[in-house]
Amino acid sequence: MLTAVSSTLRSRLTRPVLVELFLAGMWLVGIGLVAIGVSGFVAWVMGLIAGKAFVAGDTPGVTYTAARCRDFLEYAPNARTCTEAAAIHHFTEVVWYRVVAGVLGALGLVAWRWVRRRRGPSTLQPQSLVPTVGCVLFGTAAVVLLGQGVDLWWLKPDGGGGASLSGGIVSLAVAAWFAKDVLERITVQPN
Repeated sequence: MLTAVSSTLRSRLTRPVLVELFLAGMWLVGIGLVAIGVSGFVAWVMGLIAGKAFVAGDTPGVTYTAARCRDFLEYAPNARTCTEAAAIHHFTEVVWYRVVAGVLGALGLVAWRWVRRRRGPSTLQPQSLVPTVGCVLFGTAAVVLLGQGVDLWWLKPDGGGGASLSGGIVSLAVAAWFAKDVLERITVQPN
């Protein structure tokens, strides 16, 4: 039985199918990286509203050595405490690393678009496959990130829950966008 499944799989996974699967993955990764970039902007706004510690503060029980505190105070010379300097430093990383990921995602989507124009429309069947995968992936990410963010916020309001919450909010929006696409594709139109 396993041999029959293996030979059937090999006969169906032709080069054009593998290329289409690769392009579908490239599109999903591009969307994911752009979403990460958007979450960097959301985290930045949260930092302006609720403070940098809300986005990137340390969870309860985190301590730093004197040497590490000196490093943080060097990065954030206007900070009054080691904890504040660490939050400022981590906030910058949370925002800018995400923005860089978003730029890479946008470049990946430009490359995907260029290849897609040359190849023509996707031949993957059913057409709802990729949006369904996107909906499930981003929906799962939203549940995990929002849950983690609420948990961190509950433990310590300035303990970094905003980093997860910003990612969860954007993941939820992308999941909803994919869900709308799935519903449009599978809805039966009356004759």
